[in-house]
Amino acid sequence: MFDYVIGDTTLPKADTVTDLGVTYDRKLSRAPHIDTIVAKASLTSKLILRCFQSRDSGLLMHAFITFVRHILEYCSVVWSPALKDIVRTEAVQRRFTQRLSGFSKLSYEERLASLNCESLYSRRIKCDLLMCYRMHTGSVNIDTNAFFTRSYLSTTRGRQLYETFQTPNYTSTRW
Repeated sequence: MFDYVIGDTTLPKADTVTDLGVTYDRKLSRAPHIDTIVAKASLTSKLILRCFQSRDSGLLMHAFITFVRHILEYCSVVWSPALKDIVRTEAVQRRFTQRLSGFSKLSYEERLASLNCESLYSRRIKCDLLMCYRMHTGSVNIDTNAFFTRSYLSTTRGRQLYETFQTPNYTSTRW
């Protein structure tokens, strides 16, 4: 660690830094961010169960989706959790659905199916795929060559379909 000075003032040293809502430590680990969002989401989900008078599982799940899920999903494309972090973030939703009336004896997958809800993991995968699509189509200003290697061979299925639909004669299709 170096001491940085501006004029006569030595700048304070920080263990963590927050950039666009994602917290990193000095090793660029996202562990402080995971700790923060799991604690905040757990507290909010407990408050929902304690404060709402209704015991209707659908309404409580709607409150969870409205007030908690965005905490766990915010900027997940950037902080992309590792396996232990996936388990910790998913545990918040797992505990919440287990505490709903009539759902304690069901498995997590059965609870999600009956509540017509998705796991946080599958939602993150969809968000990652959406970001890849946006990068590929150029709707975000990110250099895709740093992330993807494109194949321009004419033998791929997608390229054949592209050539088929670009020809003026639509009667000849190559599948």
